[in-house]
Amino acid sequence: MITSGIELLTALTDALIFVVCLYCYLRITENKLWKFFFLLMGICSFLGTVAHGIVLSSKMMDLIWVVMVLFFSVTANTLLGIFMKSKAVTVTVLSLLVSVLLLIQMILEMDYLFTFTIYALIIVLVSFYYIIKGLYKSDKWLIIGFVIQFIGGVVVFSKASIYTFNHNCIYHTLLAITLLCFYKSIKVCYNNNWGVLWIITKRLMS
Repeated sequence: MITSGIELLTALTDALIFVVCLYCYLRITENKLWKFFFLLMGICSFLGTVAHGIVLSSKMMDLIWVVMVLFFSVTANTLLGIFMKSKAVTVTVLSLLVSVLLLIQMILEMDYLFTFTIYALIIVLVSFYYIIKGLYKSDKWLIIGFVIQFIGGVVVFSKASIYTFNHNCIYHTLLAITLLCFYKSIKVCYNNNWGVLWIITKRLMS
């Protein structure tokens, strides 16, 4: 059975992210690591669409959320790994620890949204820090994407809403825009052989 109301609207915004990720995944040929990132994001958003769009049993919902948490951790690890190659082991360990914490909170039926939101904000801030610290040639699309994602994190944390759009719907829409900014940045940087993404890829390949 299909859900209705705010749950259905949330599912539709998850589906929007899935479409964006699918488009980016199919169009990117420059770097396999970024293709992997969009693939993982697409899987997460697809699971979110199912979770919010279809009425399922509580056990099935728990299973979907557990899988989503695991995929989110791998996705976050991939993104941070792109910017923090020298600290790959540390990033992996921290991602696994956060995943375990989220799973424990889910099993104990605790509110894991706070942990999830803080983790997402840390990812954005750390990645943004490494971009600014590197003083790469002003990669405006990547920076715009991280700024939009930070705003999205604040929306989720504050549970803001606009008419029938609750904080989840707003965040999903902003995330879709962020991913398009990432895609634009990848294309611009690789086509011109400059910018943060091009430089990072050169380092990863060295």
